[in-house]
Amino acid sequence: MKRSPIQVPATAPSGGRGRVTSSPGTTTPHSPERSRSRKPSSATPSLDETPPRRPSAWTTRPSMVGVMAASRLGMGVLRKVRTSYRPTAGSRKGGSSTCGERPDPPLPSLEPTYRLESKCPFRPAVVEELIQTTLNEHLKDRSYHPSVATLLCRKLSDDLRDRVKKLGFDRYRLVVSVAMGERRDQGVVASSRCAWDDRRDNFATATFQAPDFFCTASVFGVYKE
Repeated sequence: MKRSPIQVPATAPSGGRGRVTSSPGTTTPHSPERSRSRKPSSATPSLDETPPRRPSAWTTRPSMVGVMAASRLGMGVLRKVRTSYRPTAGSRKGGSSTCGERPDPPLPSLEPTYRLESKCPFRPAVVEELIQTTLNEHLKDRSYHPSVATLLCRKLSDDLRDRVKKLGFDRYRLVVSVAMGERRDQGVVASSRCAWDDRRDNFATATFQAPDFFCTASVFGVYKE
């Protein structure tokens, strides 16, 4: 005797989706719509799965043509900004702009001169004469005193530096050294040693002698490029 399959009707709860239940030993026919595999439209990947990596704009290597074009464009914009800048009369220090005043002309763009020589080089003979004159003016009627010698050497150094600066030596740094001591029938030798350029750097020195003291001043002119 053959048993026929028993069909169990699906019970659908109220307000929910229908669900088919079957007892053991029974077969339930499936609808063709449920047999199809449906993939969710927005599926969230699990922790074990890694999402696909999208190529970023920073990971792509720029071409050499693009780099050269960008640098050329930047230099052109910078050159335009420099040439188009024109300060007004009110922007200058101590200036004032009035109504109807003509604008200032554009600033000239200066190029490097690549000049390695001085227009007015250091002249030792002229500086030596200037040192001797300065020492005679300050020490002509003075006597030696230890407490005054330090202040007098500082005053002579500042005066010599200001006078040599007025000679207008181009591209030179000045170093002034003044030494003063008491005379008591002893011999004194003053020397200096420097590392410099023999063609451009130079110095001048002069000495003043009084009955009770002596003073030696030296001015070094060091060329700066």
